[in-house]
Amino acid sequence: MKKVNLPAWTEGCDANPEKVACDYPTYKLNKIISKKLEDSGSPAAKLARGFTWTNEDQNSVATDIQGGMTPEAAAKKWVDAHQSAVDKWLS
Repeated sequence: MKKVNLPAWTEGCDANPEKVACDYPTYKLNKIISKKLEDSGSPAAKLARGFTWTNEDQNSVATDIQGGMTPEAAAKKWVDAHQSAVDKWLS
């Protein structure tokens, strides 16, 4: 698999879905959790606050899924190979 470099996104370049001629726009991912979860002390709240990963991380999991792995198996494979990152998310 190899990334194909597309022209940079500009306003309107993706207006016609049949003729998109640009890359995706840059955006900031917002993580949102409920106040109840935040205040619960749950490890899930720690995970939500600490979770970060790169495009490379995401693409690795997506490639495994596209290759036939279940999402659960692909996620487990990534976690097993990056346990220190997961530990950091939960600390």
